[in-house]
Amino acid sequence: FTVTPWGSALARGALFYDDPALIERSLRGLSEVRGLLQESLWPDWGTPVFVESFLERAEKGGVLEPQELLLVAKVIRTVNNAHNFGSSVREHCPLYYELCSSLTPHAGLSARIMGAIDDDGRIRDDASDELFTLRERVRILHRKMRAQVDAMLKSEAMKEVLQDDFFTVRGE
Repeated sequence: FTVTPWGSALARGALFYDDPALIERSLRGLSEVRGLLQESLWPDWGTPVFVESFLERAEKGGVLEPQELLLVAKVIRTVNNAHNFGSSVREHCPLYYELCSSLTPHAGLSARIMGAIDDDGRIRDDASDELFTLRERVRILHRKMRAQVDAMLKSEAMKEVLQDDFFTVRGE
């Protein structure tokens, strides 16, 4: 029985060990995890999040949406937590520690990603210096465009051909 598509794929691809040493090692690892569960030491890792398709798109130069970035940050945070948890149970769960120590923690990256996205789910202007500069340029150009159109609407030449002296900008 599996809960996630990833677990199903792993279960379908599971091979039975022929080597008694591998069988023994696998059973010791299961025993370690069972012990953690019985002692209520097993952390609540939360709902599994699958970001593989996001990462594949990013590898091809694609852009991730803020909500996708938040999910990636959640996975990074979980990897960091698993690495730290493995270290904390090293003495009585050496196989689990070995597995967790193979994870590469990225301290601070999750918080940095989460801090770059505002409460409304948009990338904050101050997420990077370049983004701040570009968005400031957009605001300046927007103000200039509005001022030019407003001046045109107030000109005598335009009053003769326009019915109203107001305008709207789509996408505001």
